[in-house]
Amino acid sequence: MSAFAAAIAGVAVLVTPAAAEANVVIGQGIAGIKLGDTPATVRKAIGKPTSTHRSGSNIYWGYTRGPLTTVGFSAKQNRVIGMFTGALPVGVDRSGRQFL
Repeated sequence: MSAFAAAIAGVAVLVTPAAAEANVVIGQGIAGIKLGDTPATVRKAIGKPTSTHRSGSNIYWGYTRGPLTTVGFSAKQNRVIGMFTGALPVGVDRSGRQFL
């Protein structure tokens, strides 16, 4: 086995467990968080947010660890309305603040 192939195999072993924990179900949820979950459910599943921000009728919890970067809640319904990983929605930074 070449050094390159061995390095790739090692990376695959390191990445696989983390990827398995961040299950993504399109249109439903990420990492055990589902659309419609309450803030208490989110906090129990992935912990306390690094930051929070309110924008209009929505509240954003920012995370700097784990698979999610931001979880958005409807302030009226107090339920998850969106989850973001890696790339954030246009005009929102990693802490959930709008900058446009």
